[in-house]
Amino acid sequence: MSSYGYSVNTTPWAKSTSKDGNLILLKNPFSCWASTIGALNYALTEKSQYNDVDVSKATTIVEAAKKNGYKVSWISNQQKYDFPTGIIADISDRKYWVNQYLGQKNQFFKLR
Repeated sequence: MSSYGYSVNTTPWAKSTSKDGNLILLKNPFSCWASTIGALNYALTEKSQYNDVDVSKATTIVEAAKKNGYKVSWISNQQKYDFPTGIIADISDRKYWVNQYLGQKNQFFKLR
């Protein structure tokens, strides 16, 4: 991220907004997990590195929103997987998988 000193201007808004004092950039940020899937499990549920909650029994952000009367739409640019994020997404009221056919053979353009 260029806002942290990377030479390519990848985060121009964050970089300019942090300079005028309207955005705080953390000095020593770190991920709660080494992989994206693990980090999302912690970000989307009550599970964290600081508690002993079993991630399979942890309340999700989708469940919390629905319990409080919200309708939840899940929009993902990823494929639908059965990993925990896909399971969390399935709880949503509406689901949109932008790249649902990524990696599959295109059935519309078969070579003859």
